[in-house]
Amino acid sequence: MLDNPPLQSDAVTTATGGGTGPASAAGTELHIPSPRRLGLAAVIGALIGLCLAVIWLRMTVPEYTAKAIIGPTAQSGLVGMGLRVPQLATPGQITTPLEHRADELVSDFEHFRQTLDAPATARQIMADEAFMRRVSLGLWQPTREQWSVPDRSVAAVLAGLLRGSQGAEATASGQVSFRAMINDDGEYLADWLSDHLAIRRIGETAMYRVSLRHPDRSVALELVTRLLRLTDAGLRQEAQRRVETQIAHLSEQMEQAQLASHREAMNRLLTEQLQIAMMLAVDLPFAADIIEPPSALRMPDWPAPLPVAGLALLAGACLGIGCAVALANRRREADNA
Repeated sequence: MLDNPPLQSDAVTTATGGGTGPASAAGTELHIPSPRRLGLAAVIGALIGLCLAVIWLRMTVPEYTAKAIIGPTAQSGLVGMGLRVPQLATPGQITTPLEHRADELVSDFEHFRQTLDAPATARQIMADEAFMRRVSLGLWQPTREQWSVPDRSVAAVLAGLLRGSQGAEATASGQVSFRAMINDDGEYLADWLSDHLAIRRIGETAMYRVSLRHPDRSVALELVTRLLRLTDAGLRQEAQRRVETQIAHLSEQMEQAQLASHREAMNRLLTEQLQIAMMLAVDLPFAADIIEPPSALRMPDWPAPLPVAGLALLAGACLGIGCAVALANRRREADNA
C-alpha cells in the first residue's frame, strides 16, 4: 500500500508530460467537427447565400432576350463582297453571274455578320430619336427631358460613389443635343451592341442565332428587327453603287474601244452587270435570309432565379462548412496553447 502513491504520482506526471508532445503534434492535424455541427453550418451558410441571392435578384433589372435565326441567301456573294472583276467565259463555256466559288457564296453573309453591330448601322438606328429614348442606354434623362453623356472618369466615378449614386451612370459631364451626340459620339450604341449582341453559329450548319437582351421586351424585338433590316439594306445599297459604277465605266470604255474583240468582251461584262442590277432591284433579302423572325418570351429570362438560387445555396453551404472547420481548428489550437 505504501508503494501505490508513488505509482499514482508517476502516472499523472507521465500523462501530463506525455500529453505535451502528442498534443502539439495533433494540433497540426486538421480537426473535423461532428457531422451535426457541419450540417448546421451548411444550413446556415445556405440560408445566408439564399438571402444574398434574393437581394441581388431584387436589385437587378430583369431583361428579355430577343432571338432570331439567320442564314446566307441562295445568291449571297454575287456583288457586294464577291468577285470584284467578273471572270470571262472561255470559248464554248456558258457562265452566269450565279456561278462563283463556294467561299464567295458566303462572303456577303460574312460581311453581314461583321457589320451587324458596326457604327454605320448603329448611327442609322440612333437617327430615330423617339426610338432611342426607349432604348435609353443611360443617355436619356426623362425627368429633365434631355440627353446627357456620362462622365466615366475616375474622379467622377468616385464622386458618384461618395454621393451614394450609381457611379458613372449617374454623373453627366454636360448636357448636349441628341444630334450633337450622334456626330460627336456615334460609336456609343455600337459599343453597347458589341457587349449585348450575340451571334452564335448553330451546330455545323450555315445558320446563326442572333440574340440581344434589354429590359424592355418590345425594344429588344424592334432593335433586333432594325439591325437585321438596316444591315441588309446597307449592303444592298453598297452593291448597287458598285454595279452602277461598273456599268458606267464599261459603257464609257465600249464607246472608246477600237477592236471588235474588245467590244465583245466588254459587252459580256456589261451584260453581266446589267443582270446583277436587275436582280438587286428585286425586293428580296440580299445577304441574309431571316429563317426565324425575332421572338422573345413573355416573361424576363435573365437573370434566371432558379439557377442563381441553386448556385447561391451550394456556395453558401460550402462556405459554411469551410468556416465551421476553420473555427473548430482555431479553437483547438487556442485550447492547446
